[in-house]
Amino acid sequence: MVIFSQETTDSYRLSDFHFSMGRQMYTHHTDDLMQLYDNVKTDFGLSDNLMDNSGYFYGRSNTGFFNFILGFTKKPTRSLNAGISYYTGNRRNLSFSCRDKTRTDTVDAGDYIIYVDSVNNTFYNFNEIISEIALSFSSIYRTAPEKTIIMYSGFGINVGYTIYSSLDYSKFSKNANVYNINGVDYENYIFMPDNMNFTTKNDYKRSLYTRLFIPMGINIRFSKDDKLFSKFYLDFAALFGFEFQNQPDSSPYMRSYSAFSSGIRYNLN
Repeated sequence: MVIFSQETTDSYRLSDFHFSMGRQMYTHHTDDLMQLYDNVKTDFGLSDNLMDNSGYFYGRSNTGFFNFILGFTKKPTRSLNAGISYYTGNRRNLSFSCRDKTRTDTVDAGDYIIYVDSVNNTFYNFNEIISEIALSFSSIYRTAPEKTIIMYSGFGINVGYTIYSSLDYSKFSKNANVYNINGVDYENYIFMPDNMNFTTKNDYKRSLYTRLFIPMGINIRFSKDDKLFSKFYLDFAALFGFEFQNQPDSSPYMRSYSAFSSGIRYNLN
């Protein structure tokens, strides 16, 4: 993540700065919902066994981030980086459904029997929206810095705090009469009135995040011959690691994540 000069110094010196932007993605599990529900400041009134009756579960995230990083070098192939990051967007978006079926009638049609069931399908969506400021520190090792294309990797730590956090909760229901004829279900859906569809915005407890990550990336020099553009590099990076989330009165919560970014780096040497 750093541009190096060819000289070796006795101490670390500021060698470059770097700006990038990208997206961060998470793996999601059903316990993400319980963690969200436990830390919201508003009681949704949902039952504790809600997930036990879930028909399907789906989780996704779409968090954007911006990085500004300073690089300090002592050896041409190694640097220490310090930076500040801003995260914003949907950290977690979890959706699932519950299905309740009740037998309401049995009709003898002569050659066969028709079973009539009343089915209620309820769809839930939880959307965690955040804004976060974070500081990052990393140690980077790279291939020969005099080349046009440079590969690098290393390890690092990122510590952040949410300056804004909310949890949006929405619910949608629809009913169906299900007719079972000779073992085949035929559904006739009846949508509920509009007042059954609602969204609430709820204050969510602020979080302290600690991330341990391994970056892997590539630098591509703009030009080797031009005096000005030889100092500019395109940077493409992928990060893989683990995130630890801490909230008041809650146990630490860990999940894996990945991030992808692109940016520009300028060499000061």
